[in-house]
Amino acid sequence: MSAGIGAEDDANTQPFNERTLELEEIGPDTYLSVDLWQPKGNRGVFGGQVIGQALSAAGKTVPSPFRCNSLHCYFLAAGKGTDMIAYEVRR
Repeated sequence: MSAGIGAEDDANTQPFNERTLELEEIGPDTYLSVDLWQPKGNRGVFGGQVIGQALSAAGKTVPSPFRCNSLHCYFLAAGKGTDMIAYEVRR
């Protein structure tokens, strides 16, 4: 990841910054994205970031010896960069 975005840069054109996978805990097993990146010209947010945030949320709910073995995702609709995503982890 890069060190961050300078004031002269458009945040929407920078693929990653220090907040790419950052989540805010809003309840038990529930997290909210802090930052979403929508590449210039795309109709929605970057799917790789959404997958990374979902995996990060899941990882926060299990003890450290457990790791992800497999991850499968389907994108049914484009996410808007103006609406943060809530991740609810079900055990």
